[in-house]
Amino acid sequence: MGIGQQLLQALETSSIKDHATITAAWHQDFCELLISQGAGRLRSLVSWIPIDFPKAPVLTQYIIPLTSQSRDLLEFPDMQFPSQPDIPKLAQLCKELFIWGHPMGIVQNFSDHVFPGLAIRELMQDLCKQRGLIPDSNNQLSPHAVIAKACSIRANQRERSGSEIFISLIIPYKIVSSITSSIDGKYDTDASRAKFKQWLNKSTVRVWLSRVLTLHVRPSILDHIERQASAAAKKCHMLKSRNQAQGANRVENIVRLLDMVISDGTQELMPPPPQPRALTARGQSYPTSIDNIIGGGNIKLPKNLSRESSVIEIPSDEDNKPKSMHNHPEIPVDKGLRDSSVIEISSDEDNEPNSMHKNLETVLEKHSRDSSSVVEISSDEDNKRVTEPVKRKRQRRTVSPKYHIEEKGAVLEFFTDDEDSI
Repeated sequence: MGIGQQLLQALETSSIKDHATITAAWHQDFCELLISQGAGRLRSLVSWIPIDFPKAPVLTQYIIPLTSQSRDLLEFPDMQFPSQPDIPKLAQLCKELFIWGHPMGIVQNFSDHVFPGLAIRELMQDLCKQRGLIPDSNNQLSPHAVIAKACSIRANQRERSGSEIFISLIIPYKIVSSITSSIDGKYDTDASRAKFKQWLNKSTVRVWLSRVLTLHVRPSILDHIERQASAAAKKCHMLKSRNQAQGANRVENIVRLLDMVISDGTQELMPPPPQPRALTARGQSYPTSIDNIIGGGNIKLPKNLSRESSVIEIPSDEDNKPKSMHNHPEIPVDKGLRDSSVIEISSDEDNEPNSMHKNLETVLEKHSRDSSSVVEISSDEDNKRVTEPVKRKRQRRTVSPKYHIEEKGAVLEFFTDDEDSI
């Protein structure tokens, strides 16, 4: 048996009171062994061995560890619970040593280093009450309840949640006021005061506590988190089922439609109707109605005068009834216009056709040569009336077409310079 095993056997077979005497005797025997039987460098080790080696309390902790099984083996004195911490003095000390000079700064540091200790004291007090070590009315260890509930964790906190629980604490205002009253506010600013006022509205702190201790004292602290998780899973399952049902209904409708098409050989899937095309410049219509006097006769232009109009009926002298009509109402024309008449309609292509509906001015200009008459209709962008004749100006592509009216019997036909007939 080696010298180390001899020490272990002597300590196990003796009481705790004799451990100090046994370790002192073993230290002397160990030094004599190194001097007498040592060779070379072993003798020099004697001068390096401490006088109090080995320490009896350390050996006692190794041999008889402090557990529930060793409670009867050890003689414990009466348990003396420490008093509650003096938070104002602690805040003042932190101000002097760590310069936590404004309320928000000291509260943040207390949230990281002091408030978790208050929660641990509350759990220890509840555990002692459950074991019957202290009466239920004894709140000396933790006079203020700060633990509220367990909080849900994020994905990156799952590894830590194996040994700890994320707990939400509600700090009473009495504790907060005792912390802030111990500082003079020398380093306080407007920003720190606003931030501290915002924190007071909630007064909540989230800390990590021991999972074993928390669940041992309060086994049901995680129940509401499980209920929330089950409710979220149930809601997700309901949404998934509803989406699947809607998808099944769509597939069923498609299959039913395909069956109808297949059963009827003559039925074809018709393409969607074509959308109406936008009105182009070539087919512009001018919604206006103008009464003009030309040589004593009245010409009433139609409300929707289009360039695509080809034939406009005029009444004869014998009967004032129309012989035929093509897309436009009748136009009474004076006899002097039946021989040769030119009506020129000019518009600005940059403006919309609807802008001519309100402000149009007819300028009449009679020409004595060949008994011809010219009527020019122009639009005014500035909404001003035109009282003088407008001179025609030739343009390359934007010149307005000229409509020639020729009488063929009782029918008036329109012709342009660009085309033979419209």
